[in-house]
Amino acid sequence: MSLFFMLSRMAQVIKTQERYGCGTSATGDTWSGWDVGGRMNSIQKSLDEDIPIGNGLRLAARDVKPCVVFIDDDGGRSAMGYYPILVNKGVPMTLAIISGRLHDSPGGDTLSRSEIQQFVDIGCEVAGHSVDHVSIRDLATYAEKEAQIEPCMRALRAEGWKVENFIYPYGSFDAETKEICAKYCRSAGAVINKQSPNPRPLETYSFSRVGAWAYAKSGSTLQTYKNVVDRAIAENKMAVFMLHAWHADHNMAEFEQLIDYTGWGSQQGV
Repeated sequence: MSLFFMLSRMAQVIKTQERYGCGTSATGDTWSGWDVGGRMNSIQKSLDEDIPIGNGLRLAARDVKPCVVFIDDDGGRSAMGYYPILVNKGVPMTLAIISGRLHDSPGGDTLSRSEIQQFVDIGCEVAGHSVDHVSIRDLATYAEKEAQIEPCMRALRAEGWKVENFIYPYGSFDAETKEICAKYCRSAGAVINKQSPNPRPLETYSFSRVGAWAYAKSGSTLQTYKNVVDRAIAENKMAVFMLHAWHADHNMAEFEQLIDYTGWGSQQGV
């Protein structure tokens, strides 16, 4: 996993093959997200800027700020509802795409290649979400598990998208899936509805997400998600929200309100 500790500023110790980043831009290379104070911030920059300290570890002293990340799973076409909101507010997000469902016909049940490209063009990120959206942990062999991860990453990259991260379908992972993701991905996310932001150091290949609206923990409301943002700010952590725009329980209006609550464009100074 990535290791974070204090060294005059917050410093980051990372394995060469286990880099994690928060924040993105139109040319960024990390998970989409933003400083809740309103400034895009890439925690993990090029490894060329890091200082090798032995045993495959590198040291990079840089500020680590609270961060909010939205990841929509599955690439359902309802995700187009995010597009005008993101454009209006200048905010990016991540789309977790199932490679086996890529197609060229706008208006179908899932996003077409051209629709995904629209998101990429405004600074959003594409992440892998398997070939067939199966519970990878439950597959019988290592080879079957790898066949859901490596071809997915390869197919999405072949579209010209910079795809470096993976989201486990159904939050399903085990030691083998984490090992496979370490071969092909920078990081991988699960879902553990703790209604809290991720601690530091981050679990690189099993970071948690807060289910929001669809698949949310029972009793969750918009205020619940605002409380997660508050904790991320107060504790200098990363809040990752899991979204499913295609689901009947998703609430696009409250999603927009939550973006506003993060303070995007404000002067909170965090």
